Amino acid sequence: MADRKNIPWDAMAERVAELLKHQLNKPGNQAKQPNHLGDALEKMITQQQQTNEQLQKLHRSAEAQIQEFRDWQASTRRSASKDFLRKMALEIPPVVIAVLLAFGINSWWQQQKSDELQETSIENIHREIQTNLADLEQTIMKNQEYLQELKDQVSTLRQDGYDDEQQYGSGISIAPLKDAAWQAANISGAVANFSPESIQELAEVYSFVTTQIDYNFYAISRLDLKGRLRPETLLLSLETNLLILENYIEVSRNTADKHRLFLEKYVEEPPTEPTN
Repeated sequence: MADRKNIPWDAMAERVAELLKHQLNKPGNQAKQPNHLGDALEKMITQQQQTNEQLQKLHRSAEAQIQEFRDWQASTRRSASKDFLRKMALEIPPVVIAVLLAFGINSWWQQQKSDELQETSIENIHREIQTNLADLEQTIMKNQEYLQELKDQVSTLRQDGYDDEQQYGSGISIAPLKDAAWQAANISGAVANFSPESIQELAEVYSFVTTQIDYNFYAISRLDLKGRLRPETLLLSLETNLLILENYIEVSRNTADKHRLFLEKYVEEPPTEPTN
């Protein structure tokens, strides 16, 4: 549908008036038309002009209302944007603070758990080293008794020879050393929170524990415990047992010394050195 604003009403009215006048001016038509026809045409043109003016006023009024609506819409958007920003300004900081607080609490909780794990691991390791040291000291004392028995048997055998009524041979005491606390600290990751110096010294302590455990199996497998002691090889067997037992005692002493030095440095009440 064509826009009423663009219709040339004035031109159309003038054209119609000209056509009517032309008809009236033709010969024979002037007598047939009433005298008031020209007035009617002028009145119609005037009314059409007034109608056009009213349409233009309505058009301007509509444009003004549309512009007013657009201004209101823009104002509403700006107001909504301000309200949104104000709402965000009020709501975002508490959310951010809550998130940061949650992260802080979680970090603190994780640190507490890490500290507790570290403290528990250190206590277990110290207790394990103390237990190992006590077992080593007891083992050393017992093996020294066995060693003295072997020395006496070798001396008697060399001086007096073989005696059927004499019982030869001796035993050996094995230290049941443990490294479970150290292994648990490594598996749980608690060792990562230890000081580098303590980690190095603990690694050295438990390397001695590993050596001691390995030597336990070696000594048991090589020691001739009465069953294979025969008169013709008795002296050689006793001397071999004597050497193995001496070496085992020496290894046990070295392991005990390493344990004792660590406890003296890191434990408030270090163990007292045993009397021989």
